[in-house]
Amino acid sequence: MKKLFLGIILVVCTQGLQAFDLEVDVLSEDYQPISLLVSDFYVDDNSERIYESLKAVFSRDIKNSGVFDLRFSYEQILSSNADLKNALDEIDLYPYNHYQYIVVGKINYAAENKTYNIELSILNSQGNILRNVGYNVKAAANRKEITRIGHDIANEIYESSLGIKGYFTSSLIFVDGNKMIMSNYDGEDMETLVKTRGTIFAPSFSYDGKMIVYADFFEGHSEVYFYDIYFKKVMKLANFKGLSLAPSFSRDNKKIILAVANEGSTHIYEINLQNGTISKLTGGYSINIPGNYSLGDKYIVFNSDRAGSPKIYTLDTGDKIVNRISKGVGNYYTPSFSPNSNLILFTKIASGDFQIGLLSLSGSEKIVAKDTLAESPVWLVDGRHIIYQYAYKKISNRHLYSFYIMDLLSGHKLLINPTGDAQDPSLSFGVIPTKKISAKYYF
Repeated sequence: MKKLFLGIILVVCTQGLQAFDLEVDVLSEDYQPISLLVSDFYVDDNSERIYESLKAVFSRDIKNSGVFDLRFSYEQILSSNADLKNALDEIDLYPYNHYQYIVVGKINYAAENKTYNIELSILNSQGNILRNVGYNVKAAANRKEITRIGHDIANEIYESSLGIKGYFTSSLIFVDGNKMIMSNYDGEDMETLVKTRGTIFAPSFSYDGKMIVYADFFEGHSEVYFYDIYFKKVMKLANFKGLSLAPSFSRDNKKIILAVANEGSTHIYEINLQNGTISKLTGGYSINIPGNYSLGDKYIVFNSDRAGSPKIYTLDTGDKIVNRISKGVGNYYTPSFSPNSNLILFTKIASGDFQIGLLSLSGSEKIVAKDTLAESPVWLVDGRHIIYQYAYKKISNRHLYSFYIMDLLSGHKLLINPTGDAQDPSLSFGVIPTKKISAKYYF
């Protein structure tokens, strides 16, 4: 089988920023984690508690990513309350230049306005500043706000080091029976968004993070709904005869694709959200279930049994040409394009085994995970991590499910078990409107 390569963007800092494509072998045995040193922050007498809270969050995120070899220096590189821009010119980084990236910072408390000022700098081994970022935090800020800033600091470190989007401020949605729940990416701070009389399937975010689309099955019938995150409002998308399944937004958030099962066949429809027009994209006597749109909305990936068993196909949204992509043995399900490349993520069932794999448009394939009833994989915003569900326990005849977030390069897995039985995970592609970081600045 041909090697499958994962395309990611690496930002290299010299005198300026240059971006280029780097091909890295997925799950390579030669993968080396990025070495990162976090120096103990300079903290005044009133700021120790908030520093420990922030450090616990962003260091846990960095470790859980599987990307970094994280070390802490308890000898303060920044040992005074100085301006970070000027102070870094006077710091001797020579003892630490074997680390690829270094983080230094400080926290001060301003009693006059009861505000903490948090500032940090992210540097490479040559001492070049990649990013200076600060936050003004009210002393009355609650734990959720502090946690949110901690996740954002992890994002800043991740993005400065790798040059790709961080996912630590993303929100996770999942299904627990008849409830759709939203939490932080790691399953903490859960909030029930929707509770129905039926069963919710396959919720997913719009790419701007403002809406969620999902299917609700009740008494032999299913319909597709929007959930407006800002206004906390549920709206029906459309009323099709039959079962409505697997809805997904286009990249520009202007269209929805979904499957409609009716009279023995299941076909893909596209709804234009601007003018309400509905287009049928597949035909014949077969079952066709959509995944999502590719970059630029050029292709739609879907699985279909038109050749006798479920395989993965793409549909060109311009000329409507259908191409079969998967070539291996087994049944293929739940395909989805990466947010930043044309790699396709999928579930495969072969010889009774559930597998998670990657597929290129040329048809080369690589299995990246095999777990009990592993399925429903989706991408994280960086295009390097995925999340999928698996059965971790069986009680009588019922399986209980948890999630794994997996780094495709290192193979590192983070267990997410928010409710003891959670399914159909999906993460937002950025900070959703109600969870934006306030009082953040760059300097």
